[in-house]
Amino acid sequence: MSGKQSFITLSELNELIKNAIIDYFPQPVWLVAELFSMNIHKSGHCYLELAEKSDKTQKLMAKSKAVIWAYQFNLLRTYFEQSTGMEFAEGIKVLLKVTPNFHEQYGFSLIISDIDPTYTMGDLARQRQQTIQSLKDAGAFDLNKEQFLSYLPKKLAVISSATAAGYEDFMKQMANVIEQFNISVCLFPALLQGQGCPESIIGVVEEIYDRKEEFDAVILIRGGGAKSDLSCFDDYNLALNICYFPLPVITGIGHERDESVVDLVAHTRLKTPTAVAQFIIDRFNDAEAVVFQYQEQLISLIKSKMHLARLDLAKYDSMLFRRTYDRLSIEKNGLLKVENRLKNKVSDFLMQQKIEVRQIEKSLAKECLSLTKSKLQNLNLVQSKFKDLFFLLMSNAKKELQFLEKKVELQNPENLLRKGYSITSQNGSIITSVNQIDINTEMQTTLPDGKIISQPGKILNK
Repeated sequence: MSGKQSFITLSELNELIKNAIIDYFPQPVWLVAELFSMNIHKSGHCYLELAEKSDKTQKLMAKSKAVIWAYQFNLLRTYFEQSTGMEFAEGIKVLLKVTPNFHEQYGFSLIISDIDPTYTMGDLARQRQQTIQSLKDAGAFDLNKEQFLSYLPKKLAVISSATAAGYEDFMKQMANVIEQFNISVCLFPALLQGQGCPESIIGVVEEIYDRKEEFDAVILIRGGGAKSDLSCFDDYNLALNICYFPLPVITGIGHERDESVVDLVAHTRLKTPTAVAQFIIDRFNDAEAVVFQYQEQLISLIKSKMHLARLDLAKYDSMLFRRTYDRLSIEKNGLLKVENRLKNKVSDFLMQQKIEVRQIEKSLAKECLSLTKSKLQNLNLVQSKFKDLFFLLMSNAKKELQFLEKKVELQNPENLLRKGYSITSQNGSIITSVNQIDINTEMQTTLPDGKIISQPGKILNK
């Protein structure tokens, strides 16, 4: 640089910049930015990095330092969290009231003096509604609800964290029924909040897809938390994977005030991990109750049928005895009548033969008077033939009578008793099976020469 050199010092330049900023920004301005990073100093001051990203590419377009002084930080954070239900943390977009500030030593920064929580709520709601509409436009919103959920889902794939309180609550609730109903629970660990959460869950979903034949349903659970912790469940790509998954997805993400997009597209949404466990348990308990009800009805029906069968058997047994006894009486009376008729016929026959013989004798006597001695031999011959015929008729009649008598005797129950048989009855009914015997009631045994009254002592089955 020739001649008289013209320059300023760094402090002078910084002073100029500081004054220019003060002149250009005499009042604070409202600024939209994302909380890119945050560090709370032990002094209570909150040091931030604010960022702006492209809506389409998420490429970083601008970044700036910012600070909330300790006397304001707790007030602003409490106000924001109470208003939004979200934690004041990295990754959320906020509307801040800032004053641009340039310090000669520390450079440029933004001094935050206020925050508008309604913007953050509106931005999240807008993004959430946009995701829901995109899923509906793609025809995917209700796809997982159409998947068949087994009435008794026994093979469960659980997406959670092994150390998460929600997973512990779920397993504690399920502990009593896992062995009872032979339920299998396979844990697929994943990140459930923060950056990388959607990608982590999507990776686990793809892993389950490769083993989808092994499971009846997928369960996505985590405990409660701030809205910012749960914002990953509004992610479009994660929700789209849930929509197209070929197994029913049950969620218990643990927040009750509103539903995430994943809740809305899942097959079944429940409030908490414990509620998911109870949902599964209730299905098994209901099925068990139905089985017990049918079992009791079946037992009652069988008992009723057996009782009716016993009544019918007793009725038929009594009827058979009466009919047998009546039939035997009828047959006996019939045989007696046959016997009487036979005796009468034989008697009549013999009487007739006697009359005829007498007539022949009279005729022969008369003829003998007129016949010569030479005819005496013929008379003897005739008499001999008559005797043979008479004896033959008598022999045949006797044989027939004996046959009928034997037939009558064979049908006589008293003969059966004389052969060693006996008839046992109880309460007027003949005993044909040990199952009919009442050990508290006397029994009557009929023998050829009398009856025995006895008390059953012990019954032995074959």
